[in-house]
Amino acid sequence: MNIWFSLLSVALMTFVLFIGVACDDDDDDDNDDDITPDDDDDNDSSDDDTGDDDTGDDDTGDDDTGDDDTGDDDTGDDDTFYLEDFESYTPPNLGGTWTVDGFHSKVEVEELTDDDGNVLHIVDGDVLGEDALVTDEPGLEDEMAQEFSLAFEYMGFYGTLGVQSMQKDVGLERENIVFLPVDGTEISVFDPVSADMVYCGTVLTEYTWHVIELRIDPTLGLGSYSVLVDGAPTTCVSIPFIYSDNPLAAYRFVGYSDEGLGGEGRFDNVVMY
Repeated sequence: MNIWFSLLSVALMTFVLFIGVACDDDDDDDNDDDITPDDDDDNDSSDDDTGDDDTGDDDTGDDDTGDDDTGDDDTGDDDTFYLEDFESYTPPNLGGTWTVDGFHSKVEVEELTDDDGNVLHIVDGDVLGEDALVTDEPGLEDEMAQEFSLAFEYMGFYGTLGVQSMQKDVGLERENIVFLPVDGTEISVFDPVSADMVYCGTVLTEYTWHVIELRIDPTLGLGSYSVLVDGAPTTCVSIPFIYSDNPLAAYRFVGYSDEGLGGEGRFDNVVMY
C-alpha cells in the first residue's frame, strides 16, 4: 500500500511540474513582457504591434521625437533649417543679413495690429528703375545644395510682386523668377527653355494670405523648381533654372517696376526645409 502511494505521489508531482513549466512558457496574457510575445498589449523591444512606442519598431503609430526625416509625420521633427518671421526687427528697420535696393520704392518691417506681429511690407511703383529688391543671403549654401522647399506667406494688395531664388556667380546675379499678381491674372514664371513666361494655372486673391511654396531641386546641371499655392500643385512643374551650373545662395522678394508692374504686398513666415 505504501509503495503504490509513493509511486502515485511521484507521478502527481511530475504532472504538476509539467503543467507549471507549460504555463510559464505561455504568452497569451495581456500585459506580459516576455521576449517572444504573442499578445496585443505587450511592450517588448522586438515586436511589431501597432500600438507600442519602441524606438526600433516598425509600427505606423510610433511617437518618436527628435527625428529629422524629410517625409515623416511627427510633430516635433527638425527638418526646417531656416526661419524668418521678422519678429527680431524693430519696425520699420530691416536688418540682419538682408539687403535692400530700390531708391523709389518702400520697404519696411511693419507691425500689425491685433497681436499679429511683424511682416515685411513692400510698395513698388511702375516706373523704370524703381524695382524693389529685398534679398537675404543667410549663408546656407550647403543646405541649399540639397533638395528643399522655400515657402512663405504672401498677401498682395494690388499689382504684382514676386520672389526669386538666387544663384551665385560673380555675385547674386542669376535669378529664377516667379510673378505673384493679384489683379486676376495667373501667377507665372520665366522658362529659360522657351525663353518666355509660363502661366501656372492659379490666380491669387487680393487682400488674402496665401502660402507660396517653391519645391527646389538644386542639382548642378539639372536644377529645377515647382510652384505650389496653399499646399496644392500648380501647372508650373520642374521649371529649369535659368543657369543650371550655378549653386543657390539666397532668395529675394521683388517689385517688378522695370516691367511696368508696380505692386504692394506683405510677406511673412519664410521657411526653408
